[in-house]
Amino acid sequence: MPATRKHLHISKPRRRQRSVSLTTRASRCGVKNYVNVLKSIHPSVETFFPVTKQYLQEYIDAKKKQGTIKANSLDQYFQHIESYNMALGHGWDSQEFEPMMRDVLEELVQNEDRSGGNQRKTTSTPGDDDDDILSQDISNDPSTIQIVCFEKSQTSPVKLERNARIPIANIDQNAEPIQQLLNMIANAKLPKKWGKVDRSMIYYRHGTWKEAPHFELPDDNAFKVFWEDWSNPREGNEVQLVLYTKQRNTTPGKYFDIFLFLLYYPPLNFSF
Repeated sequence: MPATRKHLHISKPRRRQRSVSLTTRASRCGVKNYVNVLKSIHPSVETFFPVTKQYLQEYIDAKKKQGTIKANSLDQYFQHIESYNMALGHGWDSQEFEPMMRDVLEELVQNEDRSGGNQRKTTSTPGDDDDDILSQDISNDPSTIQIVCFEKSQTSPVKLERNARIPIANIDQNAEPIQQLLNMIANAKLPKKWGKVDRSMIYYRHGTWKEAPHFELPDDNAFKVFWEDWSNPREGNEVQLVLYTKQRNTTPGKYFDIFLFLLYYPPLNFSF
């Protein structure tokens, strides 16, 4: 089955590029992934731009060997690499590069179709909660970020089971990034086991250990720090978005307890 148009940006009409800074283009996950992969192959090379046929083929071979990348994600990476290469003034050799990209994307689409068919044949066991079984398609995609949830009713927040993921690589840092992130979380499918979650406040943390501090994202300056941390991951310090469950209103219960106390222990009458 040939790759569909949605998987191949190279088969779509070109859209007019927005004015985006070189720094922003360089920070995109596709460019970073491309550089990191080639750096592991050529540790002494300082830069991998302009893109060459050799570099692109080595990158493609490494991604295929890795075996976890999806067609949509790799296609997005290609767009980031091409965009940055052109912004540097190196152009883009379509005749040389696009057949290479098309071949690997078509191969990935075929593999996904086969694995998808096998998954559809698998029946769920009784008691499975479909809403809790989140898609694994983006679990290893570096363009996504993991969301975890904490229960705040305890003295110390307790992390709840399961997690979710959302893609955030396309957030425009120059156009209210916090609001973009809030919209993504508002539309995200979260595990039912989390119960009612407060999606109006976002935090993040470095690392997955219990005592890892939670940092609030109240404004664009805080977002820039978060974005820098997420864009430059360090081993053992995964950046995660953090949500909290909605606080339960304990007031009715408190007054009900007082009512029961007065019912069984009425005030003493000290009339003399």
